[in-house]
Amino acid sequence: MSTVERLLDLLEGSSELRPLLRTLDQQQVIGRFLNIDLTSKFQSIYEVSSNSQQPRYTTIGYEGWVRSFDAQNSEGLSPYNLFARAAREHELIALDRLCRTLHAINFFSMSIPGFLFLNVHERLLKNIKYDHGRTFAAILIAMGLNPGQIVIEIPEAAAGHRTFLEFILENYHRNGFKVAINLPSAGLIHNLATLLEPDFYKIDARIACSDGSISPLVDYTKHQSIPLIFKQIDSEERLETLLLAGAQYVQGKLFLTQTAQVDKETIAYT
Repeated sequence: MSTVERLLDLLEGSSELRPLLRTLDQQQVIGRFLNIDLTSKFQSIYEVSSNSQQPRYTTIGYEGWVRSFDAQNSEGLSPYNLFARAAREHELIALDRLCRTLHAINFFSMSIPGFLFLNVHERLLKNIKYDHGRTFAAILIAMGLNPGQIVIEIPEAAAGHRTFLEFILENYHRNGFKVAINLPSAGLIHNLATLLEPDFYKIDARIACSDGSISPLVDYTKHQSIPLIFKQIDSEERLETLLLAGAQYVQGKLFLTQTAQVDKETIAYT
């Protein structure tokens, strides 16, 4: 029995998501939602350490993304269009949990070290009234997986609501998860730092590079001892700017040397 099949067997009877998941070639899991097939894609997140000649990149984790296909969209649906199909509250909750469970099974079945970063939809945060992460933690524990290896990414739209954000972080931490806050702007971090204790910050490198905030932001987060991940790095020039300013954690399309096993994307068939 493959690791994927074993994890699905452990999920049997413990989650209503089990009928929405199936294996492909005993190596990957595919999800099914409203006649749409869902697969996982992972992008590496690196810690950079410099020597006298060349930066060294060490993988600390991977961000899981959903890819979706249906009979009318063989090229795939964007995540926005996928979640737009979940018009009702119960559909959104089921889809969001399905995506995170799908990524967790596909990731942990490959026995890859590092954290798994998973996004949570903004609408889900609003629809779940209390105890965020409890159901997902129960799903993971049923499969023998550790919620502490998963980093829940809070979307940028939620970062400006401090009281709400504090409540969400406390919930996810209580249920065993780590948490990353996606910053819509560099300046917002000063409003959050005295109130919250996330495990990671993330910010779009294009925003940070455009407003000249990289060095102060890096210094500030280093002082807090909270890793700051610059995402959406798509050019050598942008990467060089970040590294010269002291950036230590990076992510983006520029990096194409992912672990071959992780970089492989399963194609789902409808």
